Amino acid sequence: MSRLGTLRAVISLCDLSTILCEETPHYAGESFPKQETDSAPCTVLEVLPDEEEPDRRAGFYLLDKQPSQFEDGLRTFCKVAGSRM
Repeated sequence: MSRLGTLRAVISLCDLSTILCEETPHYAGESFPKQETDSAPCTVLEVLPDEEEPDRRAGFYLLDKQPSQFEDGLRTFCKVAGSRM
């Protein structure tokens, strides 16, 4: 049985760019990417068709950052964004 992962956040592409900083997600295609069982954990991002931008087409992207590292960045972003409100 394959593990597909967990939804961590729904976030705008603008805010996502802030979290990623200098990291560049790699386009993986229109279908959820298949991972080998012995491959290192990674973060998968999805851009929906109505969210497309000139530099980000719809589909799935792989990020070299492990899910726990992405979550740490997301938590930091939420704390900073919350303090601005």
